[in-house]
Amino acid sequence: MTPAGRSIVILAAGLIGCGSTATISTRGGQINGEIVSGDARNVYLQGQGGVLAVSRQEITDIDHPGNGVALAGGIVSAYGVFNIAVGAPRCHEKGSSYCVGVFTPLAIGLPLMIYGLVVYGTSVSAAKPGSAGSRGRDAQLRLDPAVFRLAGERASPGLVLGGRF
Repeated sequence: MTPAGRSIVILAAGLIGCGSTATISTRGGQINGEIVSGDARNVYLQGQGGVLAVSRQEITDIDHPGNGVALAGGIVSAYGVFNIAVGAPRCHEKGSSYCVGVFTPLAIGLPLMIYGLVVYGTSVSAAKPGSAGSRGRDAQLRLDPAVFRLAGERASPGLVLGGRF
């Protein structure tokens, strides 16, 4: 694996580990937890000690999870699109290993970007007054195994993004 490929795998592994914990800044300090719902007066967080109500009047800022992962995934995806535009025309000459390397950044970046956007969107939605509190628990994001085959090449393993939103 090339150094660039290793870097992308390390970046992806680190970003996938990001959870759904929001940081709420209040006049009295910071509180971390998963936002589960909100009403006109409070935002409710699931923390280590149970559900905690944080008064909207005390909140100065909310750092929702997922935005960093979405940004990093978007950058890697943009690089992946460029990489495909430049490298794909030579896939038939260079072989399947080369071609896998051409498509890898987009295959990693796009799921990261989607994951980050889903996590961010569900956190923002849960914090809104009148949110139901389900936090999109029915949403699923998954990578399914697949086999790709280019004309004249051997079959290559890969992943396909799937899910229910």
